Amino acid sequence: MENRDGLYIQYNFIDGLPEEATICRLLLHWFNGTSSVSAEEDLTMSPTVVCDYRNKWQDGQNNVKYQGFATFVNKQIVPRKIYSSKLCVVVEVQIAMNTSQSPERNSLYTQAWTRIHLFNRYHQPQLGKFSVPLKTLPINAKLSAAEFEARNQFEDAELYYEIQNVNEEFSSESFYDRPLYRQFYQVPHQDPGPLPPPSASPPGSQGGERSNIPRNQTQGRRH
Repeated sequence: MENRDGLYIQYNFIDGLPEEATICRLLLHWFNGTSSVSAEEDLTMSPTVVCDYRNKWQDGQNNVKYQGFATFVNKQIVPRKIYSSKLCVVVEVQIAMNTSQSPERNSLYTQAWTRIHLFNRYHQPQLGKFSVPLKTLPINAKLSAAEFEARNQFEDAELYYEIQNVNEEFSSESFYDRPLYRQFYQVPHQDPGPLPPPSASPPGSQGGERSNIPRNQTQGRRH
């Protein structure tokens, strides 16, 4: 087997979509912090997948509320020639909605977006499993971390993904590709920022810095 190195991103699922969502796909753009990256691999389109839904809660009138989810398990190789400390992926989310305003179940329109940084503030790859909130339009890849945080979330939707080394072997234990496994995902850095001084020791994990805030409270800050 050919010896390979580098990174890949695996887009596992989106949870928290509107109940009316019928199909979904991702458009993936490379961005280096200031402009789009010109490369053959600049734009990647995921397969179009059918959305499903699950129970979420009951309201005060005992009405059952549902949320949609879409499972992708779609892998994207990160071309080594476009590596930079601020390299990120801008994820454009296209969704078809079955509503009275949009009765065409298979008409895909861009409804939301998000941004994935591949490196943390120590300029190390953010390896591991992460989730990021989907944001409302318009798309603006140049938002600062604070501006991105302040942008309204699209419904309760979040994208769940993982970043790993290309030469890592897959195993069945690595496929946490359903909403059932949301607790295994952490919050990544959204902006690498300036390189810390030499006295600052990098965290033990190469992924995002873990927060002591439980996931449900962390998610609450995103609204």
